[in-house]
Amino acid sequence: MLKKFNNSKNNKGDGKMNSKNSLLRLGIAAMMLCLLAATFITGCGGANSSGSATPTQPSSSGNLPVSYNVRGKLISDSTNLTPAASITIKLLMQDPATSNFLDTGKSTVTLSSGEFSFLGLTRGIYVLSASGNATLQDSQKLLVINESNTDSNIETGNMFIVPVGSTPTGEVTLRGKTVADGPGSTPIGGLTIRLSRLGTDGNWALITDKITQSLSSGEFVFLKLETGTYKVDIDGFINGISKFTPSSKLAIIGTTANLTELDLGNIVMVTVPSPSSSIPTITLKGRLVDALASAPMSVAIVSLDSGQTTVSDGLGFFELKGVEAGVRRINISKQGMAPFNLSFEVISNGVAATGVSLNGQLYPVNADGRTVDLFSRGYDIKITLDQHSSGSLMGTVKSFVFESNKATYVTVPEPNYPFELWQVYPDNSSVRHGSVTSDEDGEWKIDNLPPFEDNSALWFAVPTGTKVAVSQGQTGNVVTFTNSSSEWAGYNPVLAYGYKVASGKTTVMDFTLPTFLFKPDPVVQPISDAKMSINPAAVYPGGYEIDPNVNPLDNVYLKWTGPNLVTQIVLSFQRAYKNAATPEVQRTFSSTPGQVSSAEFKPGTIGLDFGRYTWKVTVYDPDIPNMPLDSTPHLFVVSPSENDITPPNNTTIDLAAVAYKITFIAPKDDEATSISMELYHVPAVGNPSLIGAPASDEITTSPIWTLTLPATTAAGNYKWRAVYNYLDGQPMYSDFANLTFK
Repeated sequence: MLKKFNNSKNNKGDGKMNSKNSLLRLGIAAMMLCLLAATFITGCGGANSSGSATPTQPSSSGNLPVSYNVRGKLISDSTNLTPAASITIKLLMQDPATSNFLDTGKSTVTLSSGEFSFLGLTRGIYVLSASGNATLQDSQKLLVINESNTDSNIETGNMFIVPVGSTPTGEVTLRGKTVADGPGSTPIGGLTIRLSRLGTDGNWALITDKITQSLSSGEFVFLKLETGTYKVDIDGFINGISKFTPSSKLAIIGTTANLTELDLGNIVMVTVPSPSSSIPTITLKGRLVDALASAPMSVAIVSLDSGQTTVSDGLGFFELKGVEAGVRRINISKQGMAPFNLSFEVISNGVAATGVSLNGQLYPVNADGRTVDLFSRGYDIKITLDQHSSGSLMGTVKSFVFESNKATYVTVPEPNYPFELWQVYPDNSSVRHGSVTSDEDGEWKIDNLPPFEDNSALWFAVPTGTKVAVSQGQTGNVVTFTNSSSEWAGYNPVLAYGYKVASGKTTVMDFTLPTFLFKPDPVVQPISDAKMSINPAAVYPGGYEIDPNVNPLDNVYLKWTGPNLVTQIVLSFQRAYKNAATPEVQRTFSSTPGQVSSAEFKPGTIGLDFGRYTWKVTVYDPDIPNMPLDSTPHLFVVSPSENDITPPNNTTIDLAAVAYKITFIAPKDDEATSISMELYHVPAVGNPSLIGAPASDEITTSPIWTLTLPATTAAGNYKWRAVYNYLDGQPMYSDFANLTFK
């Protein structure tokens, strides 16, 4: 998918649309799910030493409020914002020791305006539970109050409660994917996954017929779920062996209209450490505290140098098991703060651990002889937060107005246009943020969004009802958006590509709706069947594909069916997987209206270097000048040929009687993070065998490898190639170059 990254800014922050479109904040709950998920990870500590589940309040001298006032509005119609009056809303709070939600005893009844409020709340994780009646369904909404809430007054936005029968019940699909911690997000199959539902008593009830296993792709799915609050539990066992730290994730299936699927995205599993039994170990417990606010720091990631990772609970407590004796180091991180490192030493007598030395102070083991609890010994780990502030998105939706009897048009603001916002993350997982509707001036705005600095999410605007999917391309995953409605058939439904939300600023996402939404009986359609091949044109269509892999000097053949009235097309290439927009390379070709047309080009002659690109073809409706109709973007890989590498193809080398050195050189690709080479022996019978794969010792200019072949190297046929590795996507391979040793 071609991503255009624009980070426009202006100073229009007047808050227009806030009151009118406060329903847009519904999507905030989706982002909070990611934050809440970490709290459920097993091993993140329990209650404090007294066993109380009530969070400790910060001191009044801190920078954060001592208590919070929460306000919101209950509505029963997302289009007209109809208030739901006289509805009882209860407040439940999570017990970090058990993960259950307890009734706080606080409840309220909505006013005639639908408004409600709760006063004097501490930081914690809550669920707002609205009780339905004969005409309205029950509804729940997540509320997280943590260190990022620096204002004592919190506006939750609109909470939805919909009429009975207006939303299908028992038909929602919940899906997710289990992946390994670390680069690449490797899928994990064979994990047992259980589903529990939050009851009216605040306890989790296991759904006995909702137990499944992750597929080899890591994916899992639960079908036919009703509205409610659910918890996905993963025990970390594969074939009865504990491989990963248990993990859980929360999912709220609300009463949003037309909700049929909820995607939890990737659930990261942390490998269980395997300490040596001969080395003394301890269990390390402690509490994280915000140094400025003197308040517990919840949901912070605590990583031991062995790779073991846990998360602090709602009271700031954490626990690391099996910490081996010796000098150790932990890293503490959280969205919006700089990483914090802490070194300490586990002291032992050679048989058992006796305590922890930290900052010149010895903290002995507890009475059980296995645990060092820093908190119970009077020590808190104090950390200074550097939180980013939230950002905003705003823009104007425009449409076309065609002037009478003229082939011209003007763009004007489009009022009351509904669309959806999606977040796409670096690993190509995605989350639907929610629906948005422009106001009578065509303008819209949403606030309180997490900045790119915190979650690296890119924002996309798409028509209502658009689906997102991740497919496997030739060089990595590709995100695609599709819309099955008749008006979008054959069209790319993305209205605005890849915007970033900047910390403390407003990003402008203006977009203009496509002409076919407004022009009666459009004649011209985008090209949907363009494909490429490096074979002669005579073999069409058998040798053509949409994700070609070519070299710079290949003759590349392009085939497409020309739309009516269009006499030329524009072929465009742009670097893929870039974090910033790169200049497009374009070529214009003639097109025969209504017939199959073809073109030929060499990548090197039009300015395409080695690397990975997206390609598309664009046509223009002659009645609407300067308005492009783009095809769906696809991948285009330009890799080195067998003659771009040294030794080149068909090189013969006379082996000496002594060890023989050969230098291998490949071109550089600036995007590659590492490059290796592969040398194969090609026997007369059987498959080639890999005999050497050294990493490059230099990639600043050209990758260079030197192999020393022993005097006993067998004569015969060999081949080699260069392998380019990237942070994103699959590797790129050069063509094989054949070598003959004699």
